[in-house]
Amino acid sequence: MEDWLDHAERARRRYAEGEARLPDEPDARQRQLTRMGNAAAAAGLAELMLGRSGEAGEWLRRAADRYRESWTDAPPRSW
Repeated sequence: MEDWLDHAERARRRYAEGEARLPDEPDARQRQLTRMGNAAAAAGLAELMLGRSGEAGEWLRRAADRYRESWTDAPPRSW
């Protein structure tokens, strides 16, 4: 059985670590924001699996915000 609480905690930790070292250089920044979006999405999905829809929604919105923020400096033809 999956340990969703452990998954959520690891994802939140990865997000916080990424936030602590967010660079100013545009390309490095957009990459870090994408990694933070991935970590936030993972936290949101783990929270959803734990039945905590409120927390899941907060993390999934945070993921969407980081993905949108990364778009500005993303290279052409990025997904």
